Amino acid sequence: MKILLIEYDKDLNNIVSKLLRERNHIVDSVFDKQEATAFLNNKEYDVIIMEESFQQSGNYELLKQIRREGNTTPVLILLANTSINNHIKGMDHGANDYLIKPFAFDELLFLINKITKKTNKENNIIRFKNLVLDGDNLTLKYNDQLIKINIKEYILLKLFINNSNKNLSKETIDTYMWKFNDDEVGGIESYIDSLNNKMNLISKIDSDNYILKGETHV
Repeated sequence: MKILLIEYDKDLNNIVSKLLRERNHIVDSVFDKQEATAFLNNKEYDVIIMEESFQQSGNYELLKQIRREGNTTPVLILLANTSINNHIKGMDHGANDYLIKPFAFDELLFLINKITKKTNKENNIIRFKNLVLDGDNLTLKYNDQLIKINIKEYILLKLFINNSNKNLSKETIDTYMWKFNDDEVGGIESYIDSLNNKMNLISKIDSDNYILKGETHV
């Protein structure tokens, strides 16, 4: 997949670009509107990822320009501000979806696949013991119960399944979930509590360590 990444934070730009390339995507990474415009005038992309920082960038102007020119490339906006007005503005100007920082890389991949519709249904289903985790429909089937989950709950449970023989520390989970912003870690307990309120799957060993419950454990 050919991706244009517009991100002003150079460290974040480099990390995301590297990880996308490791997944065999072709990535052009730029740091401002002028660079982005030059690339868009000369190349076609499967998806555009743009960071929206109104004070610095005017990216909504770029987004409006892209749509005025008839460019229908899917656009994913990275938001640092959780204000609902920023979400609405981006969608009103033609964005296909948004992702709020900090985020897990799997969350980014999930939304890229969603807006480009380049998913492989079977690859997005994880079966483990009495669990079936569906990444396309964001559902979890557990002992014949079917329940809707959100993206972060999906990413969190996928992490536990992929590390089913391990005790996961709060620090490990924080690092995985908030990989792109070390200054904003935390809040993991709320996602674990949310999952356990829906389906009681995760055990707290002590104040800092968690594990999948025994009935799902290898």
